[in-house]
Amino acid sequence: MNKSLKISLIAFAIMVAIASMAAWYAASFMKPSELTKLLSVFVKKSTGRDLKINGPVSLSLFPAISVKAERVSLGNTALASQPDLLTLKQIELDIRLFPLLKGSVEISRIGLEGAEVYLQTNKDGAVNWNLTPPVLASTSSVNQGALSG
Repeated sequence: MNKSLKISLIAFAIMVAIASMAAWYAASFMKPSELTKLLSVFVKKSTGRDLKINGPVSLSLFPAISVKAERVSLGNTALASQPDLLTLKQIELDIRLFPLLKGSVEISRIGLEGAEVYLQTNKDGAVNWNLTPPVLASTSSVNQGALSG
């Protein structure tokens, strides 16, 4: 085996060991309850809906970054007859590592178990599966005033 190949293999092994230690270190300090709160706040801000995770949440870093949660529900709109748009017995997300290093989140796999989805349309044609957050009346009137003045 030539010298440059040996050096390359040793450098690669060292990088893998350092990355593994960093992943273990990060996972040991991340609490699932904090992850649950972070996800709930993000979903509320993005959709206007309440995300509830009533079961355990786990995070694993090998062989891929994976988040697993049990007994998950996503709140419904006022027009719907059911309190939740979606309920899941379990959800598992595999997240790609390299996009995270660039500041974006890419999910490579979504696993769902026990999914129940309640899709409804009211008599005016409004649907409960529109996940855009509601626009506040005060915000739109402030923006209109800024545009007209």
